[in-house]
Formats: sequence, structure tokens, C-alpha cells
Amino acid sequence: MAGSFGGRGVTANLFETPEGFILQIPMPGVKPEDVEITAQQDTPKTYVPEGATAHWHGFQSGQFQQSFTLPAPINAERAEASASDGVLTLSLPKAEHTKARTVKVMAK
Repeated sequence: MAGSFGGRGVTANLFETPEGFILQIPMPGVKPEDVEITAQQDTPKTYVPEGATAHWHGFQSGQFQQSFTLPAPINAERAEASASDGVLTLSLPKAEHTKARTVKVMAK
């Protein structure tokens, strides 16, 4: 799935695997150390503080915050983030209680 989430303006990629979600957000010109990320339940948030420069068409330089609502809750303690070539990638493992599991049927 790629697109602008809820018409809010940031184009991003969201991929789902059995283990979790991968969210890719373009952030050209933004230093990784200037980005703050919080993750809770099914909502990761990115925050770029005042004074950081973002080179996106349609956004002013300075403070910026964006939230994304995912299709299922995540395990925020295991979330990871990396940045490469102007793209912020969040690896967001699903919460254990939302993962599918196989139940064997026992014969009686």
C-alpha cells in the first residue's frame, strides 16, 4: 500500500508481513538525529523539531509532526528506525496478541 494517509499530505509506503509492519517515509534533507519517533498501540508518530530543515514540496521548514494509524497494534518496545538516502524506515513488530497462531486439534 502506498499513498497519502487520510489525505494528510505525507506520501508513504506501508507494508505488512506476518511479523509486523514496515513504514517508509520520505525525509530528504532531514538529519536522522533531528527526527524523534514515538510509537504506541497502533500509532507511530514522527516529529521534526523547530530549526531542522525539511525539503518537501508544500511544507515549511521548521517543526513538523505526522501520525500514522496502522491496521493493528504494535509492540512499541521492539520498534526500530533507520534512515538511508532520504527515506526513514520504521520496522514495527505486531503486538503478540494480534499475531495469528496455529492451534492443533487433539483427538479424543
